[in-house]
Amino acid sequence: MSTEQITNVAEVGPAKHVAVHPLSPLSAYEIVLAADLIRHLYPSSVELQFKAVTLQEPVKARLVPYLDAEHAGRNLPSIDRKAYVAFYIRNTDKFHEAVVNLSHRRVESNVRLGPNIHGPGDGEELLLVEKIALEDAGVKAEIAKLQLPEATAIVVDPWIYGSDGVDDDRRMYQTFLYLRDPNDPSNLDSNHYAFPISISPVVDTVDLKVSRIDFLPTGLDHSTKPAQPIQIQPANEYTPEHQTLRTDLKPLNVVQPEGASFKVTKAGETGEIVQWQKWVFRIGYNQREGMVIYDVRYDGRSLFYRLSLSDMNIPYADPRHPFHRKAAFDLGDVGAGVMANNLKLGCDCLGSIHYLSAVLSNDGGQPRPMENVVCIHEQDAGIGWKHTNYRTGRAAVVRNRELVVQSIITVANYEYIMAFMFNQAGELTYEVRATGIVSTQPIDEGLEVPWGTVVHPGVLAVHHQHIFSLRIDPAIDGHSNRLVYEEAHPMPRSDFNPHGVGYTVQETLVSQSAGLDTNQDVGRVFMIQNTAVRNPVNGKPVAYKLHIPPFQKMLADPDSYHFKRAEFADHNLYAVRYRDGELYAGGKYTNQSRGGDGVRSWAQRKEDITDTDLVLYVQFGLQHSTRIEDFPVMPCEIIKVALKPVNFFDKNPALDVPPSNQEFNRSTLISEQHKQPSIEARVNAKSETTASSLSASPFPLPPNMSNGNRGGPSPVYRYLTLNGDPPSSGVSPPAAAPTPSSSSPQIIYRLVPSQPHPPTPLSDPSSRTLIVNIWTDGTQPWLNTGAVLPPWSKYAVSPSMTLYELCTRMRMPLNDRSWQEGWGVAEVVLLGPDERGLPCFGRGGCGGFGRMVRGRWRRWGGVGMERFGWPVGLVELGGWD
Repeated sequence: MSTEQITNVAEVGPAKHVAVHPLSPLSAYEIVLAADLIRHLYPSSVELQFKAVTLQEPVKARLVPYLDAEHAGRNLPSIDRKAYVAFYIRNTDKFHEAVVNLSHRRVESNVRLGPNIHGPGDGEELLLVEKIALEDAGVKAEIAKLQLPEATAIVVDPWIYGSDGVDDDRRMYQTFLYLRDPNDPSNLDSNHYAFPISISPVVDTVDLKVSRIDFLPTGLDHSTKPAQPIQIQPANEYTPEHQTLRTDLKPLNVVQPEGASFKVTKAGETGEIVQWQKWVFRIGYNQREGMVIYDVRYDGRSLFYRLSLSDMNIPYADPRHPFHRKAAFDLGDVGAGVMANNLKLGCDCLGSIHYLSAVLSNDGGQPRPMENVVCIHEQDAGIGWKHTNYRTGRAAVVRNRELVVQSIITVANYEYIMAFMFNQAGELTYEVRATGIVSTQPIDEGLEVPWGTVVHPGVLAVHHQHIFSLRIDPAIDGHSNRLVYEEAHPMPRSDFNPHGVGYTVQETLVSQSAGLDTNQDVGRVFMIQNTAVRNPVNGKPVAYKLHIPPFQKMLADPDSYHFKRAEFADHNLYAVRYRDGELYAGGKYTNQSRGGDGVRSWAQRKEDITDTDLVLYVQFGLQHSTRIEDFPVMPCEIIKVALKPVNFFDKNPALDVPPSNQEFNRSTLISEQHKQPSIEARVNAKSETTASSLSASPFPLPPNMSNGNRGGPSPVYRYLTLNGDPPSSGVSPPAAAPTPSSSSPQIIYRLVPSQPHPPTPLSDPSSRTLIVNIWTDGTQPWLNTGAVLPPWSKYAVSPSMTLYELCTRMRMPLNDRSWQEGWGVAEVVLLGPDERGLPCFGRGGCGGFGRMVRGRWRRWGGVGMERFGWPVGLVELGGWD
């Protein structure tokens, strides 16, 4: 790759060593220093165009001992800070890469790269390309032929030129032109992708001029037409002011009243350490990959050395010139870091959020602040684990909380929402959500083509693929790892397997670097193992498995430039031996690349990867067959890769997560317990077993509660069945319990616990969520508001809710002093109107039963019930001695 080694390295001023972590991104000062050291290599008359000034990561052989010493609390070895610098001699094709030692203030190497190796685009250059295209006289003449309305705005999308081997040695841009809505020219947010035009200038980045003007085919073949007057179609906008918005959507607030559970520690000027639920890792950020996760550990155990999105490729399906070169490498051609959104500008993250900012470089070698480019937050991801013992009705359930480290990039028309997600079971997920606007081109009205979908009059969205490559540098309990895969195969019929139902799971070692694929027919699952560390229960090697979603591999012909350049796009997984500097699956420089410098080439070395330092590249993606619902903006398409422990722990690592309850989660619905009849056998003193029935009670006991004595560790429970039938426990109903009659509603007896003394306040997190049953005859007005409650209206009540809050919710003007008397209350019951016609209520417990009168609690001993005014008959039966 190197054609010229520049040997006149520069050293500026005395060396100044500052203790900065080797993995911390470059600071603004370091960026300026690195660029200045490079400038000193050349005469002052030579102007440089910087493409990247970013951290040159230390070689792994030196960094691993540093990290081990850091975690062990030992003295840290010294590692020099270095910068990687890519730059052009401005307005030439002379492209260089250099390494600058910042600790010693000297340039260690400076290499001019050979032909067909081009640097990425940058923000300043993209704006310049747009300006050159719009100011070109030839382009203006062609636009004039369209006879557009006055004040119509022309918009340029510069695309990396791509490669086809035809006069493409120079670095160029293919630009595509669009109109903002000519009927609303002042709308700067108009969706210009609804107005593509067929004029496509090509801009040369050395001469800085339009080298030719292509005309796009708009029919069914390769033929093109000269520019001619066009008919203006209606707009197709996505912004909310252009929609009739729904009015029936209620707020959904994500609130963490005690703040977040994670901790972010600043490590120096640019370093960030994240701690959450036994996870600890570092976050880095660079121009190409954006966010990088380093040194991932769980409960003190090493898992991953480095994680990042290595590459992505988006090849399009239209075979006609110039679309046949349309294949974007968004990370290598521009960079995820420089295209990142400021996440504070939208509702991109919810809850208690921590934002991370970064600093990159511009084309002048000066710092470019990137504010709020990473957000860290927690989210509820549904149930983590659950089991209901159907014999007792007890449910144990834990919700799955995730820590999300997220960044969003905008690549002209497309958005990618990229997130590392960590959960409480030691699992890690990488998620990509694709949204934004499909890339469009003009098509003659009334036509259909098999390589795309018409999404608007005269607008074609071409089918394309999204192929991503996730780089995983594992360190499963150390850096000596291997790759294996498991497959499930049926046993042959035999005397051992006479019914033909048996099957086995077989393990295969991947001993050499290779490209590999999943196979759903045999349930193939890849695992990273450390055979030197064994599970204490079953003796198997500790491991993490890969959940790789299926995707259609690169559709382009193997001899095409698309296929040659996207070296990662032909297999689900590549496994190679680690080498310093090999980070990018599509090669280090993808702009107009030719291939031969990516992971496919590395795998062809056939190196031994058994019990050594291996690296995995996991491919996943979307076959985006466009549809009209993707326009004017597409709903998110979601794809995930998961990493899950296998024999790494001795049991479910999420067992110690506190159980889910209504007090903690503040939910407002109350679920009934699930309990089914069952049979169990018990062993007596003679070792005999006797089967007995466990019938389902109409009022199952809550979890963590059982029958007991007053004052003991558990509440006392008694219960009645419906209509006063004898309880199955053998306890007779009290004499005070009334008998239902045809003239009154059916009397319902509800099970309530009597609380041990002193009474448990409702704010106690251990309190059970209550059910409030309100019975009316379905005709009585509710507090003269005109609202009529239907029979058996239910209100969900949180244990932390005060009586005042409860009564406010029920429109009951009662006093929260009521909770302060008597034994613990398990249920609030509407009994009827008091002397003033206002609702009064009763409650159950050892303290007896009573009602509110003029804001004061009136009670009397024993268990019973009262009826007032109009028929209501809900009875609460508490425990008794």
